[in-house]
Amino acid sequence: MNHEEYGLLILEEANGISYIVDMEKYEMIYLTRAGMKAYGLEKAEDYVGQKCYKLLQGLDNPCPFCTNNRLKVGEHLRWDFYNKSLDRWFTLDDTMVILEGRRCRVENATDKTEVVKLSNQLSMEAVLVKCLNTLVTTEDINDGVQSFLEIIGRYYGANRAYVFEFDLPAQLLDNTFEWCLPGVSEEIENLQRLPLDCVSDWIKKFESVGAFYINSLDDDVNKDSDEYRILAAQGINSLIATPLIKQGQIIGFIGVDDPTQKMDEITLLRTASDIMMIEMEKNRMAMERERALREAKEANNAKSLFLFNMSHDIRTPMNAITGFIRIAMENAKEPKVIDALKKADLSSRHMLSILNDVLDMSRIESGKMEFRHQNIVPSEHIKNIEAMYRQSIEEKGIQFYVEYQNLPQMVLTDETRISQVIGNLLSNATKFTPKGGKILFQTECTGIDKDGKYCFIVYVKDTGIGMSKEFLNKVFDPFERERSATVSGTQGTGIGLSLAKRIAGAMEGDLTVTSIQGYGSEFIFTFKAEQVEQVEGNTKALLKEKIVDFRGKRVLLVEDIDLNREIAVEILSCEGFLIEEAENGAIAVEMIEKSEPNYYDCVLMDIQMPIMNGYEATKKIRALENPELANIPIIAMTANAFAEDCKQAFEAGMNRHVAKPIDVQNLLQVLSDVLN
Repeated sequence: MNHEEYGLLILEEANGISYIVDMEKYEMIYLTRAGMKAYGLEKAEDYVGQKCYKLLQGLDNPCPFCTNNRLKVGEHLRWDFYNKSLDRWFTLDDTMVILEGRRCRVENATDKTEVVKLSNQLSMEAVLVKCLNTLVTTEDINDGVQSFLEIIGRYYGANRAYVFEFDLPAQLLDNTFEWCLPGVSEEIENLQRLPLDCVSDWIKKFESVGAFYINSLDDDVNKDSDEYRILAAQGINSLIATPLIKQGQIIGFIGVDDPTQKMDEITLLRTASDIMMIEMEKNRMAMERERALREAKEANNAKSLFLFNMSHDIRTPMNAITGFIRIAMENAKEPKVIDALKKADLSSRHMLSILNDVLDMSRIESGKMEFRHQNIVPSEHIKNIEAMYRQSIEEKGIQFYVEYQNLPQMVLTDETRISQVIGNLLSNATKFTPKGGKILFQTECTGIDKDGKYCFIVYVKDTGIGMSKEFLNKVFDPFERERSATVSGTQGTGIGLSLAKRIAGAMEGDLTVTSIQGYGSEFIFTFKAEQVEQVEGNTKALLKEKIVDFRGKRVLLVEDIDLNREIAVEILSCEGFLIEEAENGAIAVEMIEKSEPNYYDCVLMDIQMPIMNGYEATKKIRALENPELANIPIIAMTANAFAEDCKQAFEAGMNRHVAKPIDVQNLLQVLSDVLN
């Protein structure tokens, strides 16, 4: 025998898995009998020339862990490796040899699977870590507890592991979780609503020694007891259980049936029960949080529905009040009557402003307040605000100064919200400034920020009664009003400034105040507005009054409330409109469908109506086959006044939206826009 033959003989007699492979071609040259047996091969022809990675690892390409590039002649590389195809652990010894001029790898594999299995017998600490990790990382607590019980059950070599929880008020207990060894019958459904008395001895043991054992059912338990009957029915001969304790009270237990090993390691089960109790309590608290969030969401939805209904139900009669006041004013001749109607009109407008403030504050708090951005001319907007307040200010004997400078020609912003904030400041200044005082309303554009937005600053300064230092600290809190003899007769809800500050914040600005009691106050309102691409003539178009002759224009008025129809007919008739009426959406659709094209110039559509609401009616009109009828202008005229109501109206196919109570000038402007 030559030297190489002796070497192969030694490899074979070592009874290990060894092989030789061509390192350049990855082709098998030699495999010991033990290796052939392990891989189910019968003769050398079954492996010679085969790719080592294909034969030994079942791979299509060289193994990513291959040691070829790390081997040198005469040096050995030892490493541990798990062979998936054999499901065995090996310690590998690799070296490189030169055979017939070829670089070859010789690998000797020593099977260490049993050693690994032995070392993998988890210690008690490792089991507890695994239990904790299972509960913490499993998303569903129910799945986590099931896996937890399996770990405990297998550690003890038990048939079953379980959790029982007490219903102390009812004096009952329930099997809430259960793991069973394959082949062991599940009992959880049979162990519900059991009398707590059947485990009274267990509870005593829990309280005295912290655990309960049954080494032999026949020897340790009274055969006439419910306890024996329940356990015997499940085929249980022995068990270990430890209590679940919450705030010093036993509320259940965790246990294993028929353990075959480690019965003396009760510490593990006790610690496991503590871990489970902590995690179950955390889960209960999480569920409580989810329930609280769900209830809060439901309450918020109920609040939104209430606000919607309240808004609609108040605006509907308010529309009648303001409408009939207007009609009466136009027909009144006696000065006393005219004066009374003016005061009634002011009071109704004040009531509407209070309603709007309350609704806006509620919607800001719920995150539902929306902004409607449109192109405006700042200088004209200021003039409009001035016109709205100058008369009431000067009627009180107060000097009113309005200044503005450095204003851009046009910006994109929410005109209504700006008016709301400034209007609140001017109203307050008027309320709290006595006759002979002064109010300054000043507006300036201070420049453009890094995002390309215009930065505006508005000052409203008065020489009124001012505010105390104590009240200044809470002036922007909702429902706060200064309590003093000086202001005791002043109307207000105390939410206007709070609302104004929140609107300012939503417009990337702020609202601040300085005040000295007895000398006056200065409010500073800042906000940002987006630039508008200037198109020749667009500013003039916004400034130009759209004058439309309404005489002979025919309107279909769709409204279910008689009083509202009466008011609308009176207002529209005075402007020269011809009016036809429909009491609900279904009648309106029928009237449009039967009409000739261009017979109606537009439709004024209420939303909440019986039989068919305004949204449904609009969709049906838009779906008519005749495009001239389908495209008739439709204006929502409704007490549904929220921003999302406008959005829903537009999504249904309406052209514009007018909120009740009807602002006549606004309605006529909208009609002018639509009919122009």
